[in-house]
Amino acid sequence: MFLQKKKHFENLIVQYYYLIVMLIYFSGIFNPMIRPGLIISIILCLIILISINKITIQSNSFLFLLFAFVIYNLFSIIFYLNTNLPLSVFVAEVSNAILPVIFFYIGRSNLNEKTLKYFYGVLVISIVFCLIVGLYYYLSPNEQYIKYLDSITYNFSYDAYLMDKRLNSFLGSTEVGSLSAILIVLALNNVIKNKGVILQHIFLYSFGIIGVCLSMQRSAMAASCLMIIMWHFIGLKNRTISYKFIVIQLLLLPLFIFLLFINIDNEIINYLMLRFTSFDSAIGERSMSWLDATNNSSNIFFGSGLGSVGHRAIGYTQYTVSDGSYFKMLNETGIIGLSLFIILIILTYNRFFRKKEHEYLDISIVSILLFQAIGSNILSFQTLLPIFWFSIGRLWVKDKQYILIK
Repeated sequence: MFLQKKKHFENLIVQYYYLIVMLIYFSGIFNPMIRPGLIISIILCLIILISINKITIQSNSFLFLLFAFVIYNLFSIIFYLNTNLPLSVFVAEVSNAILPVIFFYIGRSNLNEKTLKYFYGVLVISIVFCLIVGLYYYLSPNEQYIKYLDSITYNFSYDAYLMDKRLNSFLGSTEVGSLSAILIVLALNNVIKNKGVILQHIFLYSFGIIGVCLSMQRSAMAASCLMIIMWHFIGLKNRTISYKFIVIQLLLLPLFIFLLFINIDNEIINYLMLRFTSFDSAIGERSMSWLDATNNSSNIFFGSGLGSVGHRAIGYTQYTVSDGSYFKMLNETGIIGLSLFIILIILTYNRFFRKKEHEYLDISIVSILLFQAIGSNILSFQTLLPIFWFSIGRLWVKDKQYILIK
């Protein structure tokens, strides 16, 4: 009886995790005393406690390497203590980057089809909720909302917000861009598998594109374009995408986007076009901080400790990497930590291509976030890493236990 209740409770938390997270962040707009990161960290610790039996290093080399990756990150505190940075920075980074790894083990476990459908369904609802709230405040920001953004955004000011207006919602433009790109993939996955009403998926698809564009995140724009092309190619090749969808898409999508954009200031449109046409400069804008941090690293082989050059280290140390997960990982966990992560990713892609049944949804979500991680600290976002590790976990489910979401 106890085990059944425990399993039921675990499934409920997994199914509604993203909705809970969104509501916590949303409530922070109205109550500055609420600390979303701390509350979500407590929830993640609770999930770890009730899912501890899923953690194993047996069965294959990937599980052993993942365990080694987590342990190495935790033990990087040995090198972190030499930086004279506050311990709170390390603890916060562990909360953001390491605790969500538990979702790998949850994704890899033998989840039933109902739980999986609820998880992805609630994820869609959560992203849509985030975008609706974001659009409301994007079109009519108030003082309370601006103060909230100031509390969650580094180097934020009202003047900067007006000059560089992005769709932040209650998370920040980077996370909004990533989640919007994931929404596009979720909508296309449902279209190809003929799930639900096609107009509903057109709406989600369009909403995702609007979210990506208004986030002004170039990496999200590029990743979305690649995913749209890939999913249309897969659908046409397997004859699982109807020409009806393509026709409706060509007719309604431009109209839907146009109706929204005519209500938005021309300066925003011009800025969007500028961002869209400046992909070539994205790396150049960040490379100096990457090189400065790497060239001045105290220990490039072992790293200087988790969190030591990230956003939270700004103001404590001279050299930081605020836009670039891989160089951040290189500086914080050294060649050893970065190599472990790269090997894990290579093994995951190898696993995907060798599987008999391909679930393109999982590999698409992983690919979007890995692509964005080139120029953003995606791998340190508490809201994005659960779905990242969950998707990797799904790719490591044993073939005989794997459930395709129909």
